[in-house]
Amino acid sequence: MPKQGLRVAVVTTIVPGAESLEMLEETVRALVALDYSHETWVLDEADDEEVKELCRRCGAMHFSRRNLPQYRTDSGT
Repeated sequence: MPKQGLRVAVVTTIVPGAESLEMLEETVRALVALDYSHETWVLDEADDEEVKELCRRCGAMHFSRRNLPQYRTDSGT
């Protein structure tokens, strides 16, 4: 068990276009259904609207670093 006051998160990732939404939905539904108090997060490399909607439907949290400047991989131009 986690220490008092700590929270547990389970996480999966997706690169839309390289992985199917069907596979993600199956994974997210299984994670949400875990028999333990937790939050389910999807880390989305594309900040995809369909992935966001899937998260809303399934009860998962969505995060993308795509538009965050500290994660840019190009020269910034």
